[in-house]
Amino acid sequence: MGAISIGQFDQAWSLNPLAFVVCIVAILWALQIAPINGFVRKASTIFRRFPLALQVTPLMALYGIAWIAAIARFNSGTF
Repeated sequence: MGAISIGQFDQAWSLNPLAFVVCIVAILWALQIAPINGFVRKASTIFRRFPLALQVTPLMALYGIAWIAAIARFNSGTF
């Protein structure tokens, strides 16, 4: 997120595309926008109904896919 904070968006994207999602979530949380908060509350209520394993597994899979893509991108030189 350091590259995003100084405006180096290309470098930030190449290092970690998920950092943009984290930044957007952090900004929305900081602004406390009412319609978005309502959506987040509904989504979190639905999400919490699932067992912990089903809550964590998709997030870990997404992180793993992003990590593998970053390694492939830096090692292959094609992206």
